[in-house]
This record gives sequence, structure tokens and C-alpha cells, in this order.
Amino acid sequence: MEPKKDKILPLSIAILIVVATVGSLSVTGLLQSTEQFVTSGIVVRPPPPVSTGGGGGGSSSNPPTPPPPEPVVELDVYIDSNCTQKVTEVSWGEIELGKSKSNTIYAKNQGDIGVVLSLFTENWTPDNAANYMELSWDYNGASISPGEVRSIVLTLHVDSNCQGISSFNFNIIIVGS
Repeated sequence: MEPKKDKILPLSIAILIVVATVGSLSVTGLLQSTEQFVTSGIVVRPPPPVSTGGGGGGSSSNPPTPPPPEPVVELDVYIDSNCTQKVTEVSWGEIELGKSKSNTIYAKNQGDIGVVLSLFTENWTPDNAANYMELSWDYNGASISPGEVRSIVLTLHVDSNCQGISSFNFNIIIVGS
């Protein structure tokens, strides 16, 4: 019976290796799965409770007042002050090391409440370009009223120590909230 045990043991090890391999492939696939999306919302205070009056425990004949409509937050960014052409790309052209270049954009509040803007960048190519370049703006943080158009100057500065970068691109994200 000893020879049968020797044959069974390697088969058990082979089954464990297959199970371990299948398990690791499954986990690897899960670790590489990425979802990315933007989400937003508005926090509102609930309406006050409806009084039933008289303390008799009866119901009121008036239906509860519906909550006010949620405000609309909508921001569009244009390349012209008449707001006829939306920005799809900002071209910086050639920028000398240690110098800056500016581009003017126009932010229009298309919503029905005032908004305050925030500026972000992402997806720098090459990755190290963000170490040598800085995007700034002249927006002062003041609320932009509904229907108002605000001129904003974006300025990109390239550090004088920038090395190994001959061309670049990145995404500019402006959020109105």
C-alpha cells in the first residue's frame, strides 16, 4: 500500500497548486479592475414637521408642503467673452524655461445659485511634468452670481530647472460649487 500513498501525495500537491494558481489569477484580476467617476449632490435641511394642531391626534386636512426645488449648479467655460465657444483645449505654445504664459477664459454661471470655483489638474504627461510646472489663476474666490460671466486668467509657469521634457499635456478641471 505504500506505493499508492506516494502516488496520491503528489496528486494532492498538484491539486493544491492548481487551486492556488486559480485563486491568485482571480485576485489579480480584481486588483486591476478600476472604476472612476465623478459624483455630486446637494445637502438640504428637511422641511419642519407639519403640526396636526389641537392635540387630538387627528390628521390635518392640508397636505404637507412639498420641499423647494433643488438649486441648479451649472458652470460653463468659454474662450470668448460673448460665451459662444466653449473651451475644449488650452494651447500654451512654446514656454521658455523659467518663464510663464497666460490664457484668458470666461466662466459663466448657468445655474440659479451663486458658485465658488476650485481649480485642479490631473493626467500630466509626462508624469514628472507636474514637478516642473505650476498652473495658477487670478480668480479671487468670490461667488459668481447666476448669469454672471467672470474673466479668469490661467497662468502656467515652467521651472528653470525643468529637464527632459520637450512637450507636455494635462487636464484642467474647474469646479463650481
